Amino acid sequence: DNGTVFGLKLATNKVEVIPSASDDANAFEVSQADGTAVFTVNSSTPGVTLTGTLDVTGNSTLTGDVSIVSASSASPTLIVKNTNNDGEPAFMQFIKDTSNSAADNDEIVKMEFYHDNDANSLIRYGSMIVSTTDVSNGSEDSNIRFNTRLNGADTITLTLSSGDVGIGTTSPRISTAYGSTNSKYLTVTNGSTGPGILTLSADRTGTGQGVGRIEFTNANNADASNNDADGKTIASVTTNLITSDSNAHDDSGGEILFSTKPEAGSLAERMRITSG
Repeated sequence: DNGTVFGLKLATNKVEVIPSASDDANAFEVSQADGTAVFTVNSSTPGVTLTGTLDVTGNSTLTGDVSIVSASSASPTLIVKNTNNDGEPAFMQFIKDTSNSAADNDEIVKMEFYHDNDANSLIRYGSMIVSTTDVSNGSEDSNIRFNTRLNGADTITLTLSSGDVGIGTTSPRISTAYGSTNSKYLTVTNGSTGPGILTLSADRTGTGQGVGRIEFTNANNADASNNDADGKTIASVTTNLITSDSNAHDDSGGEILFSTKPEAGSLAERMRITSG
């Protein structure tokens, strides 16, 4: 008690706490026995500060910004928990409602990840952005972009775009000359700084063991488990390890096998490029 005067105003379904002067730092404060504030309502810069744990049951609406701050290790933690005995999950919704002014390339939600560098400057090391690419009614399109940091600059790392996947690009459909609007594209590009590289890797020591394989399948065939007349795999390119000493000298070689499947037949090797 420091003699500060305040008032209480009773209104419909609420109680208003009114500070006696406009320069009071906190219009309302709840403190522990030692005087440490655990809940404050700021009057000069409107906002609420909570120290400790906040449990929310039911529906709540917060207007404005919310900050969760902790000086403890591995904290703070945001937990969204559902305890109902059914198969439905807990979920989070991010909604951008433009009141009938939606446009192509609107950003719907952005999550950013910051940390210091060795100069103690706060740097954005990664982000995830969900955007519209077409807001036409009935044919809407969107993408999700994942950015990381490369040599001090934001870098487009992965884009999921209307069913296509782009690594190093926001537009996976760089060339559609041999595809169609119904095709799905996986594109790896590095722009003007170097080639796009697709790596298939394994850690093997036995000669003839597979290191990488690309399979071409027809899902309309019947058999997904066997290499036979109705098998789904109709062609493949396989790379095998070649070694004479279980790769004891870490100097293995490789070979490439090309296989195809005739109609009503089994997949079989048609050509081999040997290690020599």
